[in-house]
Amino acid sequence: MVIIRTAGPDDYPGLIAVIQAVDNLHADAVPRVFRRIEGTARSVEWFADALNTPDSLLLVAVDGDAVVGFLAALVRQSPEMPMFVPRCWMVVDGVYVADAYRGQGVGRALMEQAQAWALAQGLAEVELNVWEFNQDVVGLYEALGYTTITRRMWKALR
Repeated sequence: MVIIRTAGPDDYPGLIAVIQAVDNLHADAVPRVFRRIEGTARSVEWFADALNTPDSLLLVAVDGDAVVGFLAALVRQSPEMPMFVPRCWMVVDGVYVADAYRGQGVGRALMEQAQAWALAQGLAEVELNVWEFNQDVVGLYEALGYTTITRRMWKALR
């Protein structure tokens, strides 16, 4: 049975393996932006910072001792400029579920727990970015009520 919980210090090895999988997914889909690397792109210091920063959230989905998914999020605040409405919101920075666990509600459970955390922090909104190639997760986000508010486009010149 998969359990969603806040990540702890002992989760680093399992979490890094899952993060490596999502990094490789992006490297394969968008090689102009991402590249495969040997080893890990996230240090122990990065992990400790993610665990100890009050305005961040790191959730893991675990099946027994195995980390099978994660969600990373942080709180953002609008710039203090006249054209912006003052607000704070949660940004979901990364979500991943291992292939063998997709379609079983793990991604939904991660998102729902993150949304509950945001509400407990007094936040009223959640934002996220998703690469266009990742249509499976786009479907999940839309099923959870997320809508597109901006579009980022690019053109390769070389």
